[in-house]
Amino acid sequence: MKRYIRIFMVTSYLNFLELTAFRANFINSLISDFLWGIFSLLSIYLLTTRVSGIYGWSRTEILLIAALYTVFMGFFHTFLSASLDNLAETIYLGKLDPFLLRPVDSQFSASVRYINYTNFFRIIFGSVMSILFLRELHVVVQPWMLVNYMILMICGLMIFYSIWFFFITLTIWNPRLSNILDLLYTMGTISRYPQEMYRHLIQYAFIFLLPMLLIVNTPAKALLGKITSFDEIQLFSICIVLMFISRKFWRFALRSYASGGN
Repeated sequence: MKRYIRIFMVTSYLNFLELTAFRANFINSLISDFLWGIFSLLSIYLLTTRVSGIYGWSRTEILLIAALYTVFMGFFHTFLSASLDNLAETIYLGKLDPFLLRPVDSQFSASVRYINYTNFFRIIFGSVMSILFLRELHVVVQPWMLVNYMILMICGLMIFYSIWFFFITLTIWNPRLSNILDLLYTMGTISRYPQEMYRHLIQYAFIFLLPMLLIVNTPAKALLGKITSFDEIQLFSICIVLMFISRKFWRFALRSYASGGN
């Protein structure tokens, strides 16, 4: 475990050095993240202009979910998405061998290769807006509520990561599926809306989308004091199951991997 922590720390440091070496790119990324955050909240604001609430959620609570979604995606894009994007490209080019030959777990090595620090602005922006919406709702967040929120958000990140990793693993058999990442980005946007909005879908579709719907909704309920034991158990269970499936599927798929030199 200590070795993996040390590897992650070294990787973080190297990515930070790269960030400071290209300052213009850093500034451009900050501007784009700022505009993304504004657009994300503005779209929800405009959609809810004529309503005071929907499906049991008030307008401000819906805006809070959108703000928490910004925080969630900020963490995901900071620590995971760049590495997963690169993994899909690596498999497509048949250059996965270095990950498999290193004396560390291949999934870990492929998942922490890149850290995009510029996305920290999304986290800051979303956090500030979340605090403002919580004040508007007159919600006093107790320390245990904040800790619960953080634990649930980590579970949500692991669910989102597991889904991404599962579909990227499919590219080992068909590298042309690498553009499936565009679909995953689109699917991720549904998590910024209340899950009750999708209950009218047919049962199979709703069950398929359920993990995506819970990753932000459940932590939001924790901050609002609306969470139940069932909500927590449901999120924890899905997290464990999907992490297990993605891990086993990766190990199984590696048996069929052929490098570009074969």
